[in-house]
Amino acid sequence: MSVLRSNIFNHRSSPLPSLTSPVIHIFSICNPEICLANSSNITSVKSVKYVETLPTAKVLFKNGVELDFASTRKECYKKQGDLPVVTEIGCPLKDDVLRRDFTVNAIAISLNRNNLFEIVDYLGGQEDLSKKQLRILHKKSFYDDPSRIIRGLKFAVRLGFILEEETKILQEEYLENPLKNIPLERVKSEIKELFSLNKLAAFDDFLTQKIYKIFVDNSIMLSHSLLFVCKYIILCLYIRLL
Repeated sequence: MSVLRSNIFNHRSSPLPSLTSPVIHIFSICNPEICLANSSNITSVKSVKYVETLPTAKVLFKNGVELDFASTRKECYKKQGDLPVVTEIGCPLKDDVLRRDFTVNAIAISLNRNNLFEIVDYLGGQEDLSKKQLRILHKKSFYDDPSRIIRGLKFAVRLGFILEEETKILQEEYLENPLKNIPLERVKSEIKELFSLNKLAAFDDFLTQKIYKIFVDNSIMLSHSLLFVCKYIILCLYIRLL
């Protein structure tokens, strides 16, 4: 079984996935190294990088196209906010997509001969995509991975998406009682990508939606007179992450 799952928000040129996108994610139950070893078009490959622990393979072709090959997998969070632990490799596709951030990133296209290019959508991602809204997959999603809040803001600023109503409420509830001592590595890349957009909306929404509470203790109440201090802190944080 093989499917193509293209993360629509990884492509800067277009909000929709396509076979001409710079990065395409291909998932298979088999080991990617075995799949590539059986490929008849291996001569067009420029480089291959394997990550055996997952397992995954990042393949760069000579024409510049980059493919991510990966086995489906299940994950669990032994502690909320920490990185997930892989519990099963080669699981059914549905189990794999259930670990995604938003429904629009849980859509796949079959590469099997019997149903080639058939869209596989277990979670209603196509409908959310048509409405340009972001919906998390379960109520504890932000506690499992707080960086999803920053990622959601990034998608909103760059592509004009909005949070689905229940997702918005769950985000607000999380920010009223955020996890303490979130590892910087957990949100580092998302913060860098958010502020690399160089859009004022990213900065304003970061403050007005109180997303800074991911880093700031709940006991610290920020008044309008302290907003400029927040701006300075965020700027310093961004410079530090560069």
